[in-house]
Amino acid sequence: MRNPPDDRAANTENEASARQLALLAEAGTVLAASLDYERTLANVAKFALPALGDWIGVHLKEPDGSIRPVVVMSVDPAKQEVAKALQNRYYVAADMQQHPVARAIRTGTTQANETNDAAWAAAAVDAEHLRLLRATEMRSFVVAPLAAAGQVFGALAFAYAESGRTYTPSDVSLIEELARRAGTAIHNARLVRELEQAQQLLGESEARLSAFLEQLPVGVGLFDRDGRWIIRNRALGRFVGDRIPARDPVDRPRWRAWAEDGSLLDPSEWPGLRALRGEVVSPGVDFLHALDDGTERWTRISAAPFRDSAGEISGAIAVIEDIHERKQAAARLDGVARIAQTLLRHATLDDVLHELLDHIRTTLHTDEATILLASEDGRSLTVRASEGIEEEVAQEVRIPIGRGVAGRVAATWSSATASTAASTTTATARSTKAAPAPPANCRAASMATRRTSTRRAAFRAAAGRRLKVRPE
Repeated sequence: MRNPPDDRAANTENEASARQLALLAEAGTVLAASLDYERTLANVAKFALPALGDWIGVHLKEPDGSIRPVVVMSVDPAKQEVAKALQNRYYVAADMQQHPVARAIRTGTTQANETNDAAWAAAAVDAEHLRLLRATEMRSFVVAPLAAAGQVFGALAFAYAESGRTYTPSDVSLIEELARRAGTAIHNARLVRELEQAQQLLGESEARLSAFLEQLPVGVGLFDRDGRWIIRNRALGRFVGDRIPARDPVDRPRWRAWAEDGSLLDPSEWPGLRALRGEVVSPGVDFLHALDDGTERWTRISAAPFRDSAGEISGAIAVIEDIHERKQAAARLDGVARIAQTLLRHATLDDVLHELLDHIRTTLHTDEATILLASEDGRSLTVRASEGIEEEVAQEVRIPIGRGVAGRVAATWSSATASTAASTTTATARSTKAAPAPPANCRAASMATRRTSTRRAAFRAAAGRRLKVRPE
């Protein structure tokens, strides 16, 4: 049968164990309440006294290796000024070999011992520091490292003073567990803070990247191996859907490119798929792209592979440039060059004029092009050369000078465009543009028209060019 003293001892141990568990549970709740770990550590210090000591100190290791006191607190209100002075005026130096806080942080091990006046004299940095240390009346201390994930973030220090108590192995284990949980809370809070900072930096970087892309004069985007766009600017969105044209069966027919032999380029050879195979496609491939309104525009597409950190191709970067105006300008220059070749190749004026007008029709996409000269009496214009009008019809044309589009051009020597204009012998022309072609002593005009419905009557969208002809 157990003796009553043994029962009381067992009950005392059970009560102490329950108090320790309750303290750890409360500490866990406080530590999990906020990511501001300095504030939570201060809250832990408040309820840890006097259960674990007459004094408590929380010291954190700074990024530069220095040690900063976050909390120094005493159960005796009369000693708060001493605590405040120790916290604000005397930091623990990391290179203090004998100081228990510096040693716990440096070695990552718990420091527990009795202390006396000789120990304080060895730890003090000056006379005032020694006076403050003596005023604490500390006699027994435990300093446990705040550590987690292989890192030491600081130290948690407890000390007994005026109570006269000393620390038992059970007390040391409890303080170590409390320090471990506090270290884990610090580690987690710092991870969250670093993640938030990284997300903020990422957001700022994405905003800068988006602003940069939107200000580019060309379409730019990044797509994955399936051809789906990951990021793209608005200029690119004018031309493509959710996927690159080579991987989009709906959008693909709107794109055409030609190989060197004049055949249509197979989609497998389009820049996007070539880039996914590891090829840099530059300066690019020219495509004729059909827009939603039915018009077509020339574009140039370049592409290059995009590799991940392991060097594997995870997608590609594409650039689409609108080169329609450049293509048109190049075509016009080519037309001028062919006209120049014509002038050099033909000997007679009639041959030159007819081939010249043929080039004008091709370059300006017109149905008819005509040069009219003033008659000998200077009262009307007659056809000198024409392409697209039957010869017998052209011979019948007589336009009084000052009448109709061409007549007014010959009279005023200024270009004119009209949506409707009466012709003396043919019919009404629509969207006709005429330009003067005069030497100083001759009146003439050149006309270019597009037909609408009938061969003679309706014309639309016209363009004309000046042509100087020496009078006969």
